Amino acid sequence: MADESKTQPSTTTPSTSLPNSATETNIKQSQAGADPNGISLELTPLRYATHRGESEIIKYLLEAGADPNRADWNGEKPIEISAFQGHLQDVKTLFPVTSSITACLGGVVRHVCSRKAFQKRKRKAKEVLLETKLKAEDSFRNKEYDMAAGLMDDQDATLLSKRSECWTLMGKAGSTLADAKRCITLRSGRSEAYYRKGVALNLGKEYAEAADAFLKALKLDPNNIELRNVFQ
Repeated sequence: MADESKTQPSTTTPSTSLPNSATETNIKQSQAGADPNGISLELTPLRYATHRGESEIIKYLLEAGADPNRADWNGEKPIEISAFQGHLQDVKTLFPVTSSITACLGGVVRHVCSRKAFQKRKRKAKEVLLETKLKAEDSFRNKEYDMAAGLMDDQDATLLSKRSECWTLMGKAGSTLADAKRCITLRSGRSEAYYRKGVALNLGKEYAEAADAFLKALKLDPNNIELRNVFQ
């Protein structure tokens, strides 16, 4: 019989895509006596720990006063995150201290993995993505490029291209190139992706490779005036 504590649901949602370094710092600060409910990148230390399956940290945070009933930006409580990720031992830890949930452990897992719950997460994720896009656009218009870059989703080719532009405006060739390559992976037929790669390589003074990238972009979009001007 399989160990249920290691069972992993096969379905994923945008809500499981998390940042790391800033939130890890928040957890360390909580261990040092800081507010266990402090927010970093819209996540509490407990929310981050439940996603990662950090059982001992979860216990520590609860003892330190972390709120197990505080929902995240996607409307999900820590116990729901643990159940969805298949961290059933953590579900058992959170179950006694979580209010307004199904009356049994098995019910929690069935609810979180149900089609109804999945559709709810999907709808909420779309709302959050739209809101994040608007915030990122505002930050970009205000020339707050670092803030804009932090808000942009690396699973969305359009936002990824825009984030690459943010890195360019901050003079960060490596980050510009990394996002441009990711954008090419997501949409290989998109001329803007190769253009961003060319900009990144040009910023890094790799002029021959930059020219090749610009040429690929121009072949995909031969009527693009901006690309034509690059070769003039």
